[in-house]
Amino acid sequence: MLGAVCTDEWRRFIDINIMGVVFFTKAVLPKMLENGYGKIVNVSSVAGVYGNANMVHYSATKGALIAMTKALAKEVADKGVLINCVSPGSVSPSENRDMN
Repeated sequence: MLGAVCTDEWRRFIDINIMGVVFFTKAVLPKMLENGYGKIVNVSSVAGVYGNANMVHYSATKGALIAMTKALAKEVADKGVLINCVSPGSVSPSENRDMN
């Protein structure tokens, strides 16, 4: 629960899941805009869409990545740069028995 929040753990998830994408995007976006072309695909998680119990910090940062992607995509789409985000989830092998 949030009552026992470890600030260092939250900071780690923010630094990796949000700031890592911010720094990468800041490094590549100017050249893409200059060229009038580029594609960025960010990787979030279904936890960022639905929220997972006992994973509040992970869910919050992945949700922030989804929102950041949507907002930045709207800013640069008319300049030839496409930005998307995928949110994969887990797949149970038992559900795929017939896929041989």
